[in-house]
Amino acid sequence: MQWHNTRRYAHMSDAELADIRTQPCGCHLIDDRFKEEGHLRTSDPHVLPDSGSLRQLCAMGAKFRPSIDSALLDADSKTDIISSLTSSIKDFPRKSADRALKTECMNEWQALVIQRIQDTVNNIPDGLCCSTAKPLSYTQSDEIEMRAFLKDKMCTSMDKAAGTIMFNCQRDYVDRMQTDLDANAVFEISPRTQSDIVHESNEFGSRYGFAPDMRNQDIPYYKGIDKMHKDPVGTRFISSSASSHMKRVFFFFSPLNILFNALSLDIDQLFGEELQSMGISAVWTARSWILKNTAELIPLLHV
Repeated sequence: MQWHNTRRYAHMSDAELADIRTQPCGCHLIDDRFKEEGHLRTSDPHVLPDSGSLRQLCAMGAKFRPSIDSALLDADSKTDIISSLTSSIKDFPRKSADRALKTECMNEWQALVIQRIQDTVNNIPDGLCCSTAKPLSYTQSDEIEMRAFLKDKMCTSMDKAAGTIMFNCQRDYVDRMQTDLDANAVFEISPRTQSDIVHESNEFGSRYGFAPDMRNQDIPYYKGIDKMHKDPVGTRFISSSASSHMKRVFFFFSPLNILFNALSLDIDQLFGEELQSMGISAVWTARSWILKNTAELIPLLHV
């Protein structure tokens, strides 16, 4: 099931969004334990109807996929498991290069993790069934109940916990998105339609050898995820490019990010050393430098 439905608001007209903001919500009917500042905002599955498998499915998170398949573990399946996990572990240093992690520093960690994987998997008794005792399934009645529940509500994710499903009051969510856009000078209203923007971008990309990506023809859209670890609860606003028409261009330039990060690592270290030479207390980390007291730097910035 696709829990998150933030994208639907990007395709609504101004009139539809205005209608959502003016219509009364049903949050007064919801238990206060599921609300923040008077509106629904929770990850608690108990806010869902108590029937079918909805609550169980929600508790498993957005990335869970129901399965009824079962299999018995044998020597071959253990080899496949170890091979797959080992491959991922060995690939991790390469993926971490853009975070300025030195791969040679990870060799000992890598070997230790792989050894523990091998020991753990090989110690599992042969013939053990790896299916769940009560496999979850998503039925048509669950679908009907979920659609009814989300009539004036919406789903998004939680900041720092992408797999967690968050339920929000639709009116409150749209209010927060629009309020932030109205106060944000970074964005401006364009008179062009989405198809115009995509067409112009595709034409521009084709001049440099980028063929149009017909599977991804969206433009970035604005969405919010809940910062439940904040007090009061906040919102992280994101310009999402998950299905952007520029995806092929992003993939082409992504290796350059590794180069820029490698350069910034050296620049950060040199800058941190320069601060210390000026008598400013600075601690250089693996990625940046940290000032112990900004009061030491402020006088220099005024020079």
